[in-house]
Amino acid sequence: MFPWRGVLLFFLLLAAGARAQTPSQTFEFVHAPTPALGSDLLYSLYLPPGYVEGAERYPVLYLLHGKDGNHLEWLHDGHLRETLDGLIAAGKVGPMIVVMPDGGGSSWYVDSKDVGGPGNYASAIGIDLVKAIDARYRSCGEPRCRAIAGLSMGGFGALRLALQRPFRFAAAASFSGALWSRLDDHPPPPSVNRIFAGSFGEPFDLKRFRAEEPSSLIEGAAAAGHAPAIFLTVGDRDRYGLYEGTFKAFMRMRAAGLNVEMRMTGGDHEWTTWAAELPDALIFIDQVFKRP
Repeated sequence: MFPWRGVLLFFLLLAAGARAQTPSQTFEFVHAPTPALGSDLLYSLYLPPGYVEGAERYPVLYLLHGKDGNHLEWLHDGHLRETLDGLIAAGKVGPMIVVMPDGGGSSWYVDSKDVGGPGNYASAIGIDLVKAIDARYRSCGEPRCRAIAGLSMGGFGALRLALQRPFRFAAAASFSGALWSRLDDHPPPPSVNRIFAGSFGEPFDLKRFRAEEPSSLIEGAAAAGHAPAIFLTVGDRDRYGLYEGTFKAFMRMRAAGLNVEMRMTGGDHEWTTWAAELPDALIFIDQVFKRP
């Protein structure tokens, strides 16, 4: 008798569906062209809730794996999606895109093609991948809303890339970063060649390593006037003793006037430690972002 009521109900339901936010999405095998490597770079991707139906532009976090790891570990072992979904739902962080690239197993996120190493991964991730992500997704596309983080070797790489290019990243985080404080043997022990897999020359070139490590870049980044905010975390039972190097880096960053925070928590060099610290790191990074 009142057919308009059915029409009204239809449009109300249609409007409600339009307002419903789609859940987050993850993609595990995505490729980006990287001229620095001369091939595609594999990465996994997290897109926040509401990305599909919206027009908003988002900050981007690049999240690096450790030695002999891969681009899937932060999703599967670090519980990135569940953690970030929960923080966004609770209003503790804003939505963001997260890119998790494959770092070539043992590239140490440096350019090593000239010494026969795994390849130019610093340029591939720090330049080529950033350009590809900004072109393909609705990223903010500016350093003020771009961050980089990583664990162990990835912590080394994240700090190095952020400090080397202080105008490209607003924040960086290191989870049990491989910030070696005792690598001063002359010559280094044979195990060093295995650990660094040619990334700093074969045999291992200590002088090259010292020029590339994050600590050597601290004062230069501070002098540039646009140093990223830094978050450091490490377990107090780290089997490699990386709490020593982390604390030394923290003190040196503080002395240089960088915006740096450090957490020493209970835990070893393992995923339970890193997954537990991921929320604090994400909150720190989110507070640094200057969103569009």
